[in-house]
Amino acid sequence: MIASVLLLALLVVGVVVVVRAVAHRPGATAARTSSLRELFTYVLLLVAVLVTSTGTAGLLGQLLDRYATDGPLVTGSVEAARNGAFVVVGLPLGLLVGLVIRRALRDDPAERTSFGWAAYVTAGTVVPLVVAMVAVHDSLGWALGVDPENPRAVARAVVWSLVWLVHWRLDRALTPSDHATPHLLLGSALGLGTTVVGAVGTVGNSLDLAFGLQRDTFVDPQDQLRRAAATLLVGAGVWTLYWWRHASARPRGQFTDAYALAAGTLVGIVAGVVGTVWAVSDGLVWALGSPAAAGAVEHFRNTPHLLATAAAGALLWWYHTGLLARPVATARPGRDEAHRLRDYASAALGLLATCVGGVMLVVALVDALTRSVAVAGTPAANVALVAVSALVVGLPVWWLAWRTAQAACRTAPGPERASVTRRTYLVAVTGVGVLVAVGALIGVVYLLLEDLFAGALTLGTLRSLRYALGVLVVAAAVAGAHAALFRAERALRPHAVQRVRYVVLVGAGDPAVAHEVAATTGARVLSWPRTDGAGPVWSVADVARLVAASPGPDVVVVQTPDGLLAVPVDRQRGDVAAVTVPLVPPGPPAVPAPSADGGTVTTS
Repeated sequence: MIASVLLLALLVVGVVVVVRAVAHRPGATAARTSSLRELFTYVLLLVAVLVTSTGTAGLLGQLLDRYATDGPLVTGSVEAARNGAFVVVGLPLGLLVGLVIRRALRDDPAERTSFGWAAYVTAGTVVPLVVAMVAVHDSLGWALGVDPENPRAVARAVVWSLVWLVHWRLDRALTPSDHATPHLLLGSALGLGTTVVGAVGTVGNSLDLAFGLQRDTFVDPQDQLRRAAATLLVGAGVWTLYWWRHASARPRGQFTDAYALAAGTLVGIVAGVVGTVWAVSDGLVWALGSPAAAGAVEHFRNTPHLLATAAAGALLWWYHTGLLARPVATARPGRDEAHRLRDYASAALGLLATCVGGVMLVVALVDALTRSVAVAGTPAANVALVAVSALVVGLPVWWLAWRTAQAACRTAPGPERASVTRRTYLVAVTGVGVLVAVGALIGVVYLLLEDLFAGALTLGTLRSLRYALGVLVVAAAVAGAHAALFRAERALRPHAVQRVRYVVLVGAGDPAVAHEVAATTGARVLSWPRTDGAGPVWSVADVARLVAASPGPDVVVVQTPDGLLAVPVDRQRGDVAAVTVPLVPPGPPAVPAPSADGGTVTTS
């Protein structure tokens, strides 16, 4: 009971954090802030709903259990009293607080855009959804003959599904479209994860039955297949409703990009790489190495599930990577930070698998050199085959992602090299490599000195430090290569752009301009958009050229009747260094010239 309450509390906290992030994302409509009193009211309503639902489901479950077993209800008098107390206290409290919130939503339409309402309706939808999914899964297991008769699961499924449905209808009817994104994407993630787990189990258990690879003699393979099919049905239904019917039709944004990156790049690549490396290494060890199992059935008992995991990862990556190819309504076409995150995260994951293969290769080499003193353990040939599997899978993943990033760097070297994502990738890989190399070096020196002081410095010493030595070699090579690349690109950045530290855009209508100017110049950019929506669309190239020509580290760019004007300022002193002097040399009067996007830039 305590564990369930803690789990629900953690889920509610996670929902609130997600809603908070979505409410403050760039491009979102302004949300009304909620006072402490309003937040307390929503929390009180949520607690009342959860308590009432728990009590109702418990009472209904006891009633169904009584009719199923023909037993007296008095045998569960303690449980019945607790559930009855939940209903008696929670139901009137929920109705009272619900009337107060209903009046607030009716009298103040802005309340529907408040953080409190968004957090409540998201938590009130997602939490019942999780409980209902588990209950429906257990009920399907009973219906399919896998689990014993479970009337309480049916009661939970009915009650929590109704609670979810009520909040779903409230959200669809009252919440503005952009504020309804949190629970749609959270529900999509829950449905997708459950679908993947069910699909892997269904395919893997089907292959087990087809090839006679029973994984557990104490569990019927048919039951495992039915249980996995029930998981697949529940997950597919939720994912179809949340993502396919609703969330997929929404335009691209930062939060939908984060969902696609998490599901496709992170989960997809990790599942694909791990499943493929494991399956390939099993095959290579069976064909070329020294398998520990005597027969093929025992050796390949995990292979069907590994192949299903690899296929699921590949499908996740393929589908969600395609989502990032959709245009963004508020940004210019071309490569954006979501594409960079996809490429550099993929490169990092592929590089990690390659590094693991490199470490295992060094370990196998040391094992082979010291085979005369080897002790019982994994043969060197098996270690080498695992290393080859990791290299064969990891290197292509890293190379394809890195080749895409390098092609973009050759096409547009300025924005790509100045992007925060690329610089973070290079610095992070270099820093992690250095830290890992230092730790491995300490381990190598410690083992050497230990045997040296003990007078036992032999080939056995070399074998004892094989893992630390492999980590040291690989980490030093990776850190050195990325550090050299970072220094080379840093030297190629224009010095004029590096001097600018802070840029204020006054009147830029497109919020994407600030992000592109920051990526192009490497400066911190603050955008103050016009509230009347007037004015031409700003050109990122024109803004970057004016910023690069600024003599000071801080500059303000404004729209004038004659075009864009860059004003160098001094933020430290708080006074303006130049007010109306445009950044053009003295000469003939300035002539407004049209820019590429229809705006004007003052030229001489």
